[in-house]
Amino acid sequence: MTDIYLLRHAETDAGKGLCIGRRETRLSEKGKKRTAALAGWLKENLSDVTAVYTSPLQRAETTAGIIAQAYGLTPVYDEGLMEIDTGVWDGLSFAEIKEQYPEEYEKRGADPWHYRIENGETFEEVARRVNDDVLRIAAGEKTALIVTHKGAINALRIHLHQAEENEILNLACANLSILPLRIRDGILSAVSEPYRPEVLLDDEMIRELWRKHQTPEHVIRHMAAVAAYALQSIAGTKGIFHAERIRKAALLHDLDRLQPHHAAVCAESLRREGFWEIAAMIAVHHREEYDPDADLTDADILWYADKCVLEDRIVGIEERFAASRKKCKSEEALIHHQRRYEKAVWIRHKLEEEKQR
Repeated sequence: MTDIYLLRHAETDAGKGLCIGRRETRLSEKGKKRTAALAGWLKENLSDVTAVYTSPLQRAETTAGIIAQAYGLTPVYDEGLMEIDTGVWDGLSFAEIKEQYPEEYEKRGADPWHYRIENGETFEEVARRVNDDVLRIAAGEKTALIVTHKGAINALRIHLHQAEENEILNLACANLSILPLRIRDGILSAVSEPYRPEVLLDDEMIRELWRKHQTPEHVIRHMAAVAAYALQSIAGTKGIFHAERIRKAALLHDLDRLQPHHAAVCAESLRREGFWEIAAMIAVHHREEYDPDADLTDADILWYADKCVLEDRIVGIEERFAASRKKCKSEEALIHHQRRYEKAVWIRHKLEEEKQR
């Protein structure tokens, strides 16, 4: 059995809304900084990597060089790992493409997997190319890390049945996402969907997400208060919780608060960003179900801290639930309110027990 890790290159200085295939773009300073942070995480957590391969395009080459240096390796260039060739569209904005090539634009939207842009290639061809290249690399290496591109990675994911062909243009694969692969008896399979280590989710990225989602200032203040109270709540629990993960989840849990069903919407946003553990915590931060015999989890701490903060004031569960009770207009609403209050009391009691151990 052989493990292979595909990695999308870091953020570039190319503008947003462009069709970029083989056109050269450089890593931004932010991209280089985040690659360096990831390189340290990779060396510590994927220590068995014996080779680094890269697409020869500059954005991948620079990413690979920073990572290979952390391993004491020299990256190997491989043209089979290049991004999809987008032909005559390469470097154009999608607005320009829609205006200059309206019929072709419509045809590609109707069948993106098989459509070939003039002088380019299809995603189906990219998938076969990358699949064959990965198998060839794996034949000579025990564990390799491969730096490539979003289109190449997502085409391979569809080839490996992680998604349907018509989803190719909507699949997420954020910069510096890792796709773990496994080869057994000559068969290539995906171990999981692409993810990003939480070391990349620093305060700068959190602020970027606030701006991207247009999160209102009063909601940001609420999330900051929840984060502060969450850390205060677990102080003295002897390290059984992931404090930094809880803090980051708290700073993002209401990212999309203005959207209907915002817990689910926000969780999906964080999954698309590649932060799966945090997304899972946020997905349940409104749920009232709990197991009274279970141990507390990071998600429970986020849930509890959120219930102890009224807007941006830390008030405790009695005041918070007294205020929310007034909004209950039916017997059913009162029942759900009581269940949430009981869950909050249970978490508080379990926290007190943990601190006394």
